[in-house]
Amino acid sequence: MDILPVTAASIAGRVKAGKLEGLAGATVARVSMLPDVPTVRELGYADIVMSQWNRVVRLAYLPRPLISTLHKAATSAMKQKRAIARVQTAVAGTVFSESPDAYAKYVREGKARWAKIVRDAGVVVK
Repeated sequence: MDILPVTAASIAGRVKAGKLEGLAGATVARVSMLPDVPTVRELGYADIVMSQWNRVVRLAYLPRPLISTLHKAATSAMKQKRAIARVQTAVAGTVFSESPDAYAKYVREGKARWAKIVRDAGVVVK
C-alpha cells in the first residue's frame, strides 16, 4: 500500500470517483469536500494534525502599528468571498489568525507538538 500526504482538494475528485481511497485527514475536523473520510484524531492519534498554511512575512523592525494595519488589510482581502472560493478550490478550507501574536503562538505550539512527536518516535536527524 502506498500512502501519499496531499491536500484534500487535489484528490477529492479521485476519491469520490473511487480511484483513490481516502484513509484519513490530518485536519482537526473532517474536510467538507470529503465528509466520509475520518480524521487522524478520530482514529486515535490526537496529536497528528497537519495543514497547509500560508502567511505574509515582514521585516523584523517594522513598528507594531504598521504590522497591525498590514494584518487587518491582508485578512480583509483574504476574507472576500471570491478569495475564499479560490483558496478552497486549492486547499479545501480557510482559517484566519485573529492577530499576528495569535499566529506566532500557533506556530510555536505546532513546533512544540511536532518536536514531541519526533522525540517520542525516536527519530534521529544526522
